[in-house]
Amino acid sequence: MHIPSILGDDSFVDNITEKYFKEKQDQEVPESKVLAPDIERIKQAVCSQYRTNPDDLLVSRRGTENEARNVAIYLIRQYTGEKLVSIGHEFNISKYSTVSSVVLKVGNELHSQKDEKFKKQINDIKKTLGKGQRQT
Repeated sequence: MHIPSILGDDSFVDNITEKYFKEKQDQEVPESKVLAPDIERIKQAVCSQYRTNPDDLLVSRRGTENEARNVAIYLIRQYTGEKLVSIGHEFNISKYSTVSSVVLKVGNELHSQKDEKFKKQINDIKKTLGKGQRQT
């Protein structure tokens, strides 16, 4: 399946993306990534949900967890399928294995039955990302 280019002004493109992304999002269909929100939009949505600024997503301290950063990394990987190395560069992470560990950890937390608040936060971010850029 091939998804054609979307021509038009920003509001039109946002409207089309909003309308069809949920229907076309599929891990097995690489073209569905064309409709995915971009990395900056995902970062903005995470920062808004966690009430933090984008610079905080770049901070990593040994022994402390930066949940907002981890969620942003996870969502970028899920929505865009971006390579681990590229995601690492976005967050000043030098080893792709660190990014992989974060993605697995957040995925496991999300699928466990333990933390409903965590699941709700991620679902709220996903809802925000499902809306058009002009509406957020």
